[in-house]
Amino acid sequence: MTAVGWIVYGASIASVVFGLGLIIWTLQIRMTREMHGEVVATYHQARRKSDERRDADSDPNHRGDPVHSLDIHPLPKAERTQFVEDWQSLQPLFVNDPDDAVKEADRLISAVMQARGYPGEEFAQGAAAIEVDSSDIVSHYRTAHRVSQRAANGQATTDEERRALAEYRELFDELLGDGSPAESTTQSISQTG
Repeated sequence: MTAVGWIVYGASIASVVFGLGLIIWTLQIRMTREMHGEVVATYHQARRKSDERRDADSDPNHRGDPVHSLDIHPLPKAERTQFVEDWQSLQPLFVNDPDDAVKEADRLISAVMQARGYPGEEFAQGAAAIEVDSSDIVSHYRTAHRVSQRAANGQATTDEERRALAEYRELFDELLGDGSPAESTTQSISQTG
């Protein structure tokens, strides 16, 4: 190979490396901005909740708050068993169709929440009302539901859907883990998938 050939070859390799570096750098900036946006949103939400709690605590006439008006109750054993079977049947769906698995998990979680007495279809809007007493449930729901909505629009990655299904599983375990005999069944779900 001649000197000119080596120069062209070296320039080609350098441009490919530069291009890859530029792509990686751009992706890192984008991810940093997205993470920053989530952190800022979480911070503002926490501040707002803190302010709302402070206002509610300072108001001696604060009665009838939505948290205490909910009738959250454990599920009957037969209903718990059916939900566990439904969950176990949706998990293998993820392998062939992650979008449908996340959509089905979202539907199942909504059904479990309604059966337990949570606000059901309006859970996303009513989440602030119960967040004080059930912050883990609300957190898992919001995280997974956000991905479910993105998946419905074809915008979620398989990794995001996998994480959403894991969030739904955590939420499922929390919703069914109320100390009744079927709790051991939900613990086995966590261990298997």
